[in-house]
Amino acid sequence: MSSAPRLVTAAVAGLEAVLLVGYAISITVVVATTGLQGPQEVSSASGVTVEIAVFVLFGLGCAAVAVGRWRGSGWSAVPFVVIQLLALTVSIPLATGAGGGVPFGILVTVAALIGLAAIVWGRIVGAEQEPEVS
Repeated sequence: MSSAPRLVTAAVAGLEAVLLVGYAISITVVVATTGLQGPQEVSSASGVTVEIAVFVLFGLGCAAVAVGRWRGSGWSAVPFVVIQLLALTVSIPLATGAGGGVPFGILVTVAALIGLAAIVWGRIVGAEQEPEVS
């Protein structure tokens, strides 16, 4: 049985998985419709392919962590915290910058902070404790 803090962390990881895979899809659509853009050093076909693959793999990793959090698997706690810390390193500069990425940065920052608060709260109330095996 999953507790409320674990369900919140599962929802946050699930949202992040959807956002990461969605971003990979948006890159694919932009490249397919407008072609490669920008300086030649950073807009090669191989570079864009690797970028898309990395976002998809990170999204799948977040999805696996979301399932682990949903099921109450103890292994998923540490990867969840690492994902939130990585999300904050990207989202805070995005949220405080200029341009169209500000709303996205705010969304990811708030989600990561809610996720971290939920996992800490779960430890405080004992929801993160593994059952004892006899």
